[in-house]
Formats: sequence, structure tokens, C-alpha cells
Amino acid sequence: MRRLGLFGALVVLFLCLGSVASRAQQGDSLAGDWIGRLDLAFGPGFLRVTIDGTVQGRSTATIVLQPITAISPINAEARPVLDSWRDARVTVDGASWTVTAGSAPAAIRVDVRTSAGGSTAAVTFRDKTTQVAFHHLAIVDRLRERERAGTYVLPSGERIHVWRPSSGGPIVGGVRRADGFLTYLEEATGRSGNLYPVSGNAYVAGPTSVLPDPVRVRALFRESANGTRRIIWQRTGNEEVIAVHSTAYRREELQLKGPAGALGCDLLIPASGGRHPAAVLVPGAGAHDRYNVYMIAEAFAEHGVAALTCDKRGTGTSDGDWRLTSFEQQAQDATAGIRVLQQRRDIDPNRIGVWGFSEGAWVAPLTVAHNPRLAFLILAGVPATSRRVSVLTANVERLRHEGASATEIGRYRNFFERYQQAIVDNDSLAIERLWRQYTGASWLPGNMPTAQTLNDWSWQRARLTWPHEPGPVLGKVTCPVLAIWGAEDQEFPPRVHKPLLEEAMRAGRNTDFTLTQVPGADHSFGVVATSFIEQTGYAPEYLSTVLKWLTKRVGK
Repeated sequence: MRRLGLFGALVVLFLCLGSVASRAQQGDSLAGDWIGRLDLAFGPGFLRVTIDGTVQGRSTATIVLQPITAISPINAEARPVLDSWRDARVTVDGASWTVTAGSAPAAIRVDVRTSAGGSTAAVTFRDKTTQVAFHHLAIVDRLRERERAGTYVLPSGERIHVWRPSSGGPIVGGVRRADGFLTYLEEATGRSGNLYPVSGNAYVAGPTSVLPDPVRVRALFRESANGTRRIIWQRTGNEEVIAVHSTAYRREELQLKGPAGALGCDLLIPASGGRHPAAVLVPGAGAHDRYNVYMIAEAFAEHGVAALTCDKRGTGTSDGDWRLTSFEQQAQDATAGIRVLQQRRDIDPNRIGVWGFSEGAWVAPLTVAHNPRLAFLILAGVPATSRRVSVLTANVERLRHEGASATEIGRYRNFFERYQQAIVDNDSLAIERLWRQYTGASWLPGNMPTAQTLNDWSWQRARLTWPHEPGPVLGKVTCPVLAIWGAEDQEFPPRVHKPLLEEAMRAGRNTDFTLTQVPGADHSFGVVATSFIEQTGYAPEYLSTVLKWLTKRVGK
């Protein structure tokens, strides 16, 4: 399930920038991404200006301003509103340049000045001018960045995990980037965020996962003549320290044979000798490749547990189409990974298990039910009801949180149950009748599905996955189970799902299960914040709890 709550409202301005031939070279020097933090009346925003360079004296650019606003709490597929302005004007004058677009009250003007000390921008938006530190991001070799990924160890023993994001791309500055940025995690503190490249080897990270300013961390990647990789890591206000690339595990790229064809995977495996415990990792909803859960994979491998993470069908190098894949079929893919691990000489076949997050926590129990000899099951952000009931429960929780009356919540329940059944039945006429009946309700989704759109992949996937009932499957799980939630999870609130999962465990007579919560954490175990723009990272108790439970069960 994708993270809900407060999202950034997205304003994208597509700018056609006229430039004369004599300024083409200057335009080229400005090409790329410029990013900064813009403090607005209602909170911080992420500002990004992308200049594509010059083509026969003409440039194109995009300005993205992503402030904080709420999306509909009920429409899980809501998207930020997209506005665009064209025929903007750019002026380049030596080390300074200006971009203007739009008209009052939504006009924006960015005046950028570059000096030896860096770049600053005066941003005028909604009649207010704000000074912004502006970073011109370097163009980096993505293959080289992949080599920089891994775990680095500080002299204190503290670990810093660095990984490349999923090729599905994080939403950064309102745009889903196919390549993304390197991401870091300080394991002890949970602080995490994008590492923005400001030169070939140098990166900066800000106070939150997204905002670049004020700079919190400066990282300089180095490689010695003998091939040793390290990071010069400096937190603002502290001395530089050197973190050395860990040799505790190695990465092995695999191509598995799955039910729908090839599955591209990475296996992170401890470098020490002997046979190791291992986990197959199952990510949440979306077009995720193997890098989506690399934070977990690196942490497991660094602590002695091999981790297999694969591209979903149709992503990375895997065949097929994740959009039209049922939970049962996803479990078959995970089982293909288990079979490969069981045949390896460096993996102990008696200490293999499965980790699943969110949607993956529907898939992981299916995988274990088909492989009863597995050693453990870890479920994070766990749904203990069907998808349709889980969505209803989460939406009712949000309505209640926003102060909706019991009568209005009852109206919504009635609408939702009939609406979801119409989706499953592919009945567009029933949906039209519902829309007429509930016209004007604040929680009514913005886009009514029609006979045509009901054939879109998203609704086809809904019909594939909504009927799945996890209770009977969980009742068949006999291996040790850890289920963990963020205490503030609004997707699958633990106060709702924890008792149901416990009931399923007891019904199956499984006595070795641990159900726990991480205080102050949301669905993805991030520290709760007003919006994702202001999140500072993960609750450190999440990883420490999982690793302690896992190593106690299967060792290293």
C-alpha cells in the first residue's frame, strides 16, 4: 500500500525559454536540476528548476514547487493537482539568470545569482520574496552510483546504509524520477534522506528526507588505490569522520526462473564462511524493483542474514506485468526464490524465511503456507483483513480523525460497500446510481469509474486482489512469526489489525508469535511528521526490533 496522510500539492510550470544563439553556451552551463527549500506561509516547500539545455538556441525548463497540502483522505488514488504555464521568459546575465512564469496571483519569479561561495535565489511567489540557498545538482554516472551503494562503518561502529532507489522512482520535487537519488540511513539514529550530488563525488543532505536545506550532512565518496571505498561523512557542527565500506557481505546478481519467466534479483550474502540463514523480501504495492527494500536487505546482510530481493514482474529485468499479478502469483515468485536459496551451499536450508511489508504482508503468509518448513515469517505494516475491508477501515479512521459524525461515517460505509461490490462485479451502471445518490458528499472520489475505465489495469488489479482473505492463510502458518506496526499507522491501524492477527495465530495453534508496535512511527516506520516533506527518517526501534528478533530465532 502506498503511504497516505499528507501529501505535497504539486505545481509544475512548463517553460519555453527563448534564448539567442550568443547565449546558448550560458544556457548549457545552467542545464540540469537546481533545488532548494522555499518556506511558505503554511510550511516548507521543495523547489526544483530543471533546465534541459539548448537546442538550436532554444531552451526548455520545468519549475516544480511542492508545498504541503492535504489530498482527499478517502480517495486512495488521488493525485496532486497539476497546473502549467507556458511562454515564460528567461534572462541570462553572466553568473545571474531569471525565470518568470504565470500571472497574478500564481506568478513565480526565480532570480539566481552564482558566486564562488555557491548559488542563491530570490524566489517571488504570491507577492512574497524569499531568499533560498540553491544547489545545482551534478550529472552523475548511475552505474558508478550503484557501486557506491552499500554499508559503511564509522570508527564508533555506527553503520550508514547507502542504496540506490527503486527504478519506479521516488517522487522528488513532484516528479517521479526514473533514476532517483542515492539514499542514506544512519542505522543508530534512523535519520534518512536523499543524497543530492553537487559534484562528481560530493553530496549533501538536508534536515529531512527531501529538503536540501539547511544542509545537515556533507558526504564525499573516495576510493583508494587498493580499491577500498570510504565516505568522508560530516554532520553540520561536527568534525569529519571516515566511514569505511563494510566487507561483511557481498552482492550477487541472480536471474531466477519464475512462473511468468525470468526474475531479476540481488542476493546480499554474508562474506564469512559457512551456511547462513536467509530471507526472501517481499515489498509493498507498486512498480518496485529490487532496490525498493535495499535498506532491509543491507541491514539483514550486515547482521549475518542473507537477503534476496527481486524485481517485481515487469520491472527491472523481470518478465511479466506486476499490475496483473495476483497475491497467489506473487507468492509463487517468492517461492521460486526460496527454491534457489535451498539449493545453495552457502545457505542453510533449515533457516530460510520470508519478510513482507504492507501489500507484501498479504503475499508473505501465502508463501509460508505453501512452504511449511520455513523457519520464520516477519510481517511489517500488517493487514489482517482483506484489501477491501482494510481500505474501508483506514478511510473510516481518517474520517473519524477529521471529526466526521457517526451518521456521516455510516453513510460512507454504506456507499463504500456497494461501490466496492460494483467494482468487483464490473458494474458501471451501479456505480452511476451511487454517484447520483451521494452527489455532494465530501468523501466521494473525484473520478467516477466508467464502463471504459473499469477495464484499466488498476481496476483489473483490484478485482484480482480485493477478494483475498488473509485470516485462513495466517491460520496455516506454524513457524515463528514477528508482526510489527508503526503505532501511528493509518493504513493498517494496529488497534484494528493486531487483535485480528492474534486471533488467526491462536486459531491455527501457533504459539510462537510476537506482535509489537513502534512508538511514533507511521505505516512505513517513518517518524511521524506533518507531511513526507518534513519527515526526518525512520524510527530506529524498527530495525533494531526486527534484527534482535531475527538473530535470536535463526542466529547468524
